[in-house]
Order: sequence, then C-alpha cells, then structure tokens
Amino acid sequence: ECANFLRVLQHFNQTHLYVCGTGAFNPRCAFVPTSVFRKSEHQMLSYSQTECGKGKCPYDPFQKTASTVVDGELYAGITSDFMSRDSSFFRSLGSRRVIRTEQYDSTWLLDAQFVRVAPLSETDNPEDDKVYMFFTERAQEAEGAAGKILYSRVARVCKNDIGGQRSLVNKWSTFQKARLVCSVPGPDGLHTHFDQLREY
Repeated sequence: ECANFLRVLQHFNQTHLYVCGTGAFNPRCAFVPTSVFRKSEHQMLSYSQTECGKGKCPYDPFQKTASTVVDGELYAGITSDFMSRDSSFFRSLGSRRVIRTEQYDSTWLLDAQFVRVAPLSETDNPEDDKVYMFFTERAQEAEGAAGKILYSRVARVCKNDIGGQRSLVNKWSTFQKARLVCSVPGPDGLHTHFDQLREY
C-alpha cells in the first residue's frame, strides 16, 4: 500500500495528540495540536514536522498494533521491521532511552497480534507501577503443534525498567508473559480454550 495509514493515535497532553502513520512503509510520527479540531480548515504537516516512527508504528498497515502514552512515554506493541517478522514491545519518547523486547527472539514474542496496552498502579508507590500488554501469539509450547496454535497472552513490564547494564542492554529486564486461560470444560473432561482476544 502506498498510502499513509494512521496506526497510533494517543492523547499526549492537554494540548497535543501523538499520531503515527505507516507513511507508505516509512513510518512517521508527529505531535498534532488539539486546536486543529476546533478549526474548519485542514492542517498539512510537512516531512520536517514529523519524526521517524520506527519502534512506534508498524510499516505495514495490516499489522495489528496497540499502544498507550504513560507519563509522556509511548508503550507500543508492533511489528517493527519492514517484513513484519519482528513482533516487539517498545517504550519510546520521553527522556529515557528506547527499550524493547529482544529482536527476532521467539521466546519473547512469536508472531504476536497486539490487542491492548494498559498501565496499572498496584500500590501507592509509583516505583511499583506496571504496564500490561494483551495479545495473541503462536505458542511454541503447544503439544503436537508447536508454533501453529494461537494462545492468548498477557505480558507485563515495570514502568521504571531501564534495561540491563551488561546483558539485556536497551532490552526489558522485567518482561514476563503468561497464558490467559479462559476455558469451558467439555463433557469428556477436555477444556475448550478461547484464545481470540479482541478489544471492544
């Protein structure tokens, strides 16, 4: 597709939205003033008013993505490469360095289809805050059909994660994921699992 498909639209602050589009397989992002919605004219952004969208927006408009802005930082679940093979979870923007899941490592994420990213404060201490990501992915651990069955998952990271110092440099050091088990027992004792997540 040679058009620009908006894939990230987030409320950034009181005066701006953060918007990212595929840019005909060249992702670009921009801060858009909310005041443009009160005017009846169109606003065009020049290339120089945008920034690189790599790690924030997928190249391919048909790839599922999920994102949220927390304290001026963008958390995004995307496919981050041109061929849509690298399912990734990024934190960008803000003053801290970009941090992400391990690239091309199927034990972290395998063909993930992202559904939702949400922050959660678990205690009164902001150091305990987490960011959760809901997605489906191909399950390597599925018996008899490894990599062919989809599982619903939830992953979380600590909001204050800065990555490793020697290993996992610029990578999440608190990334954990688990299967979401939603099932109904059948008459033969086998469970029917519901592994299709959708956001409504």
